Amino acid sequence: MPMRDIKTLYEDISAARSHLDAVCLFAFRRLKELDAQVYDAAVQTLETEGEAAYWFSDPIEAFGNRTAWEALLAGDRPLILDVLARMEHGVYG
Repeated sequence: MPMRDIKTLYEDISAARSHLDAVCLFAFRRLKELDAQVYDAAVQTLETEGEAAYWFSDPIEAFGNRTAWEALLAGDRPLILDVLARMEHGVYG
């Protein structure tokens, strides 16, 4: 594959990743309006809004390899708060 094609692919991936990060952050900021307690716990535990937004969108083993969004949608709000509290205190198992 010519180097120019690889560069184009890389640029496309970078642009898509940047867009996805922006969408995740936008959605996570909306969570603050819908469930401030979960939002605040995530930001406090993960230290930044961006890290919390990324965490919310990544499959987590403690949620059965679902995202925190999927767990929240399934009514597992207490589980999300529990996982965040355990993380805050360094209890990952």
